[in-house]
Amino acid sequence: MSEGDSHLVWKIAGGVVFGLLIFNAIERYQQRKALDDGLRELQRIAADPDPMGWRAAANAHQNASNRALTNAPMPVPPGFRCTGGTLLKRIEGGWMQVTERHNEWYCPHGGPVEDCYRVSAQSTGCR
Repeated sequence: MSEGDSHLVWKIAGGVVFGLLIFNAIERYQQRKALDDGLRELQRIAADPDPMGWRAAANAHQNASNRALTNAPMPVPPGFRCTGGTLLKRIEGGWMQVTERHNEWYCPHGGPVEDCYRVSAQSTGCR
């Protein structure tokens, strides 16, 4: 082995070590950037009083329920009819009386969930 070959081995080894150092620096930079992004997102979530929107959804549902209880009677939906103060629902072969114990709901086609309402003699004003 000549002296020039010996220096070549050191140059190659130095190049490999230098390459590993550069690779390590790039990895650390990417990790730091990801950590900063994560911390920024956590700070944004911590500053938001309702990050998942659950409180807003619960309030909207509560407001819809309150509107259903306090507003004027809702119209009698299709498949139901009011006869002599009795609310009836169309079933196969006839009609069934709807009482307060029944859990009947009507949602207008294509409308938002907030437009749904419970169908009962009281909610429809069937008297």
